[in-house]
Amino acid sequence: MFTPLPSHRTGLSSTQIATLLTFRAALPPLISIAHLRALAPSPTSLDRELSCLLHSGTLRKIEIPGRGAGARSVGHGVVLEARWVDVVREYPGLEDELKEKYIALMQAHPGEVRVDVRRAGLGREEVGRLVEAGFLTRVNSAGPSRAGSFLRLGLPAGRGGKAPIASGGPVGAGEGYSPAGSSGAGGREAAAEVYAFSLPNTGAYLKFVQGAREALVGLLGKGGAQVREAPMELLRERWDGGVAKEGDGPAERRRERGEDMGPMVGRTRKWRVWYGLEFEWVLGEVFGAGLVECFETGSVGVGVRVR
Repeated sequence: MFTPLPSHRTGLSSTQIATLLTFRAALPPLISIAHLRALAPSPTSLDRELSCLLHSGTLRKIEIPGRGAGARSVGHGVVLEARWVDVVREYPGLEDELKEKYIALMQAHPGEVRVDVRRAGLGREEVGRLVEAGFLTRVNSAGPSRAGSFLRLGLPAGRGGKAPIASGGPVGAGEGYSPAGSSGAGGREAAAEVYAFSLPNTGAYLKFVQGAREALVGLLGKGGAQVREAPMELLRERWDGGVAKEGDGPAERRRERGEDMGPMVGRTRKWRVWYGLEFEWVLGEVFGAGLVECFETGSVGVGVRVR
């Protein structure tokens, strides 16, 4: 997903590097189903295999509702259940007893994204703690998602006791827990005691992925071209900011001679805004979501155009 930090000429300060590494580490270990579609040989085989893995408990599905519409919406994601369990057990803000109770609840409901916490035997205080941590999200089918509005890109929450915005229903975990009978927005849904399983910082992931998708699609219209397409290698160069890759022979020889090697990575949007996000990863997102299509140009290799 991310490019390793270059060994030289980064142009990144120690503060920027620390922020970058913290942000990467804070993102949840999930992948959108749209991205899987870009890698799968056929949608039918993917759906069949996902269904099998979800019902066996190997994978868990996570709702990522709201921002965008149609192909621009991230939709749903999947997480290895073993990684989900690791995230729960490594989280510093919950007691071990509550962690194990939550894990047992997940494993008792394979293939399900929502759970009735009242029937599951969770107390109000326990639900509140899990909501604050981002492992449960109140379901609110009546309103739009506000997951992205609580987090600014580059300032991931979920550490030091601050609750991140998690996925699940359109209302994020940062809004806290409202017991049955509460008033205000979402009170009716809270009374039903239905919550969605979630992970900390899913809101940050959502905002990050959607922003990266829009940025890559925007590069196809760079220069005001009426036809929004470009050779894949040119699009890659635009995303990378024209920075020479490590191991590029001619670029290395220019560096040895002391010649200009172009911009440093720290001055490019790929690193300042997208924390070194790989071009191939973003391309997989927009292709799987149906925002772009790839085609053979016949002269300059594979091309990419907006659908």
